[in-house]
Amino acid sequence: MKEIRNKTFKNETVELDGFAFLNCTFDGAHLIFRGRDYFGFDKPLFTGQTTMEFMDSAKLTLTALEAFYRADGSTRKWVEGVIETFKFPPRKINH
Repeated sequence: MKEIRNKTFKNETVELDGFAFLNCTFDGAHLIFRGRDYFGFDKPLFTGQTTMEFMDSAKLTLTALEAFYRADGSTRKWVEGVIETFKFPPRKINH
């Protein structure tokens, strides 16, 4: 991943794929994740009306999770289990 350090993104569109954002500020930024490559944050600051958009493969993944969630009780529990893993301490960014 390419590192971006100590940068402020103010009111701009930021493509996340392939970047490690280290100590960056996102102030009213529009973040886009396409699912083409890994990305990561280390000590980010999100301010203003920062938004997130999932596109391409990332959007398909969310659509699949939604379909499993809505299918029946057993798959809903599976999706909830996936979400529970987000609560564990974050993985270290490999850059």
